[in-house]
Amino acid sequence: MSSEEENEIIDEVEALLKDLNLGDSYTLKSADKKSAHSQVIDAFKKYWNNKYPYFERYGQQYIDFVGKDGRAEGHILLVMEVDARASGGVKNCVKLANTRSTNKVWIHISRSEDAQEQFDRALYDIQRLLVMREEDKESFGNFVAFLKTPEEVKKVVLL
Repeated sequence: MSSEEENEIIDEVEALLKDLNLGDSYTLKSADKKSAHSQVIDAFKKYWNNKYPYFERYGQQYIDFVGKDGRAEGHILLVMEVDARASGGVKNCVKLANTRSTNKVWIHISRSEDAQEQFDRALYDIQRLLVMREEDKESFGNFVAFLKTPEEVKKVVLL
């Protein structure tokens, strides 16, 4: 996969997040309505199945989204974790780091007033983890974090 194709996937993730209206679901966990987490994952499943008709839950780690190139044994093009709590960022970063994918995405969804602060703290911890693991873009792949709030989508390229 060329770097242009890798960047295209990340751009598509950003565009889908910007178009996704989560409404009141940021905090809902009732059985009659989907949580924001479920809506984000379902939107990516639908998008991915239209592009590459293959999706799976990945191994025992249960990564939220694994997008392959259309075959069960195919190349993993995108792995994604979605969290409503920023504190899950480091744990899920480890899950992402342990996969072989050219594109790794962590999404923090929040409607909290201090969402940016939470996101920044999580990014700091994730960056420390990447330094401790001595990760680089060549071996790790693209790693991008997004903050999705009702007002905006913020993108931060980590690697």
